[in-house]
Amino acid sequence: MQILYQRELSAKVIQIVMLLLFLFNGNLHGKEIYNCSHYNSANPGLFLNSAGQSSYKSDTTINISYYKLNLRIQFSPSYLIGEVSVKGSFKNGYGNNFFLDFSDGMYVDSVKSPAGCTFTYAGNKISVVLNSGSSAFSVVIYYRGLPPVNGFGSFVFGSHSSQPVAWSLSEPYGAPDWFPCKNTPSDKADSSDVWITCPQNLTAVSNGVLETVVVNPDNTKTFKWKSRYPIAQYLISLAVTDYELYTNYFRYSTTDSMIVTHYIYPENLNSYKANLDNTVRMLGVFSGKYGLYPFINEKYGHAEFSWAGGMEHQTISSMGSFTEGIIAHELAHQWFGDKITCRDWENIWLNEGFATYSEGVYIEEVRGKTAYDEFIRSRMLDAKRAKGSIYVQNVNSVNEIFNGSRSYAKGSIVAEATQKVQSFFTC
Repeated sequence: MQILYQRELSAKVIQIVMLLLFLFNGNLHGKEIYNCSHYNSANPGLFLNSAGQSSYKSDTTINISYYKLNLRIQFSPSYLIGEVSVKGSFKNGYGNNFFLDFSDGMYVDSVKSPAGCTFTYAGNKISVVLNSGSSAFSVVIYYRGLPPVNGFGSFVFGSHSSQPVAWSLSEPYGAPDWFPCKNTPSDKADSSDVWITCPQNLTAVSNGVLETVVVNPDNTKTFKWKSRYPIAQYLISLAVTDYELYTNYFRYSTTDSMIVTHYIYPENLNSYKANLDNTVRMLGVFSGKYGLYPFINEKYGHAEFSWAGGMEHQTISSMGSFTEGIIAHELAHQWFGDKITCRDWENIWLNEGFATYSEGVYIEEVRGKTAYDEFIRSRMLDAKRAKGSIYVQNVNSVNEIFNGSRSYAKGSIVAEATQKVQSFFTC
């Protein structure tokens, strides 16, 4: 797929974005890291994807249409048991073999298909050969193990206040560390299901709508989440612990509302409530600026996790901090990053630039034009320290992809300029 644009952005605005990309394609100097929501100073330096390769490409012969993750999370010892269904089609209209990305180190017990198949698992791939050719394919992969931890975490077992925790953060390359997939943001599934079985005293959170919770006879519960909006593989997520649920409602018309769910560590909820309550106002501000919240038939919310920052998992941002700026940033990603998704990591500025600019949009709403101008001035000063264009030259380095001065600050100035030019042409 090419870059996916929200309907409210006209063809003229897209042309303006392309013009501004040309104008901002200069070489400025410096290399300071902006305090961006994704950056983790404990994990600096060269980052290779889960295949341990540079410039790795997923299977370009297939399109993915559906993921269903049926996962069992075990603690003491930490262990993941997975049954993942993947459906897709062959781009050329017919085929009988393909591969999915899946990191080495797990155990693949079997792969099944209605057509019958054989498989091999090596080199961070599950290669599948169907017994008969077709225009489409459907497979179920059974696997188990302790997922490797790459990038910003990919899949982590931990604890808080002596309670067990498991969470995922797949951006940019970590999704195959815990489920088989086509590991590129350019190919969104049309829909997804995530079923999570965990100890009965815990709560499991994922994308979309919670359809049901099944109480099992072995002292576990199964939480069945479904999403019926297109979703990129790195935005599929889970978070499991003894959450306390705090809810608000976004009333987007006189007769309609959407639930806003906050899954928070119980010991932290009271101290976070005031900032969490701002989420509803932010939903109104951004809906007025960019069009109605793009996943309005499902939910928005937060799931606390043990990482210093935030990650815009679709409909349920994972949060290690609940400052006003990070809440606004991750919410804005639902439009820019989740609904509109960069085709590849070279173009990450689209995600991070517009989300950073949106922090300023909310600041203007609550503190006025002077505060907004100061925010933009600060981002502009940081952008001048960026080295190179906003197009990332080295996507094997996590610091290069998520460079604060370039992808965030400079990207936000391009985003702001885009909005100004749009306003000029529409006034």
